[in-house]
Amino acid sequence: MFVVQVIELAEHADVQVQIAVGLPTQVFHEVDHAGAVGAGVDERVAVWTRDVARAHRVASRLETGMVWVNDHHRLDPSSPWGGVRDSGIGREGGWESFHDFTHVRAITVRTAPDDVDWYGGTATERLN
Repeated sequence: MFVVQVIELAEHADVQVQIAVGLPTQVFHEVDHAGAVGAGVDERVAVWTRDVARAHRVASRLETGMVWVNDHHRLDPSSPWGGVRDSGIGREGGWESFHDFTHVRAITVRTAPDDVDWYGGTATERLN
């Protein structure tokens, strides 16, 4: 059995929850209000609604690395994880992680035994 407890919180309440079940849940009826309050969240956000367009409007107002709609904490290895505020440093998962864990380097190796005639004539003697 899983129980979600709904808590009424003041709009700017500074709540620290130190329990394993997660963050408190707030119910909103207006997109602007949900977006404004959600913008102050430092971690991940889940939006529960029957209206997917509304969920997209709320998600577009949030500065967070992850937003779940009608689900929570589901992770597909191909989707990026973290990277914004307390949701992590950098990206893990997905193609985005390659940018944080790697860097581009160009390495050119000449394997031909002959000299390269860069400029034609005697000008290339100083290069070979």
